[in-house]
Amino acid sequence: MKKSLINRISGIKVGVLIGLIGLLSIKTSTAEVLQTRISFQVFYDELLPYGDWINDPVHGYVWVPYAEPNFQPYATNGYWVMSTYGNTWVSNYEWGWAPFHYGRWYFDDYLGWAWVPGYEWGPAWVNWRTGGGYYGWAPLMPGISIQVAINIPSHHWIFVPRRRLISRNIYNYYISRKNVYRIYNQTTVINNTYVYNNRTYRSGPERREIERVTRRSVPVYQVNNSSRPGRSAVSRNSLQVYRPEIRQVINNSRSTQARPSRVVTANEHKVNMVNRKNSRSTANSTQARTAPANSRTNNRATETVRNNNSTRRRVEATAGNSSRTNMNNPRIQSPANSNQRATPNRPGNATRQATEQSRVNANQNRKVQSPVHQRPTDVRQQRSTGRQVRSESQASRGNRSVQPGRSSNQVRTAPAQKSRSTPRVSSSSTRERNSGNASRSNTQNRRSTRGNN
Repeated sequence: MKKSLINRISGIKVGVLIGLIGLLSIKTSTAEVLQTRISFQVFYDELLPYGDWINDPVHGYVWVPYAEPNFQPYATNGYWVMSTYGNTWVSNYEWGWAPFHYGRWYFDDYLGWAWVPGYEWGPAWVNWRTGGGYYGWAPLMPGISIQVAINIPSHHWIFVPRRRLISRNIYNYYISRKNVYRIYNQTTVINNTYVYNNRTYRSGPERREIERVTRRSVPVYQVNNSSRPGRSAVSRNSLQVYRPEIRQVINNSRSTQARPSRVVTANEHKVNMVNRKNSRSTANSTQARTAPANSRTNNRATETVRNNNSTRRRVEATAGNSSRTNMNNPRIQSPANSNQRATPNRPGNATRQATEQSRVNANQNRKVQSPVHQRPTDVRQQRSTGRQVRSESQASRGNRSVQPGRSSNQVRTAPAQKSRSTPRVSSSSTRERNSGNASRSNTQNRRSTRGNN
């Protein structure tokens, strides 16, 4: 009884173990199937907007980026960080997740730097050197093992002072090309490697060495997988990188073979680069022409506003001065209305204006009419009266002949301005006045003789 129970239990355990093994095998086969579906087609599709695919007779399909004229891999638009894999290159390009972590770079005299896809991910496929106070690195060419550090031209190397290796703006400290060969002869190869999952990676200078030369702590970032292609993201303690598993396709039929959707020749790539350069130059020149025009327009508008403001201030100041002048001088009248005066719009101006107007009217009423506006009859009466008074005074002084209009008294008593409309006196009236003056003179003489007797 007991033996049968034990056999049943053992049979159940064996069945469970067999079932678990079967599930594991199914999951493993499924994972292998999924991994085999990821191929170079990922590179062909994702990198197509950022460069041209060219069919090279030696390396197959190679990719040439639309980059700067002086572009160099692991040197342009990026920097180094320390990760769990060693020194890892972080690119600022949107396409940097692939060419700097898969495959190799080589330099072509006609195309420049071109990239050959690879299956294995790495922190950076470069070789390292140190010496003379500098660190240096250069891209590994296709077909060269990471254990081999020969046949790399000296002008492919980048050198920086050791304390500047982990600077975010490391490009500011690159040694000039003319000094690279001299420094290269003073350096030796760095053979530090990092092994993970039976894979060996070139790790470059160790963390402790970098901390010793920089005299500060060097953070180590954990490399995490990103969900989609794009620029690598450096957070507080991690480095997000898109790194899919690339597998070779077992079936090499034409229907399943990966290939770029657009392949160009080397000459077509050169034409594309020229067209892109011209388009950028045209866009920059258009922007440069538009910016001064906009600035001139803004300056003109600002100047117009300033002129309008200054004109308005001058008009206001002139109006204020004229108002103050009219207040001080009531006789000064505005050209627009001679009976009114310009007065600032202030409290009590209505009363002040009425007072000033009454004062002006009073002055006008007291004003004596000018001789110019006198009538001719009034002028003749004034002249005849004045001549009679002068004749009597002259007779009392000694019977001296008096000519009209010649005596000093006449000059002093004459009007300041004679009227042009005064009529001439006739000769008959002159004889009558002379006879009257003679009779009055004889009468006065007789009276004086009687008094003497």
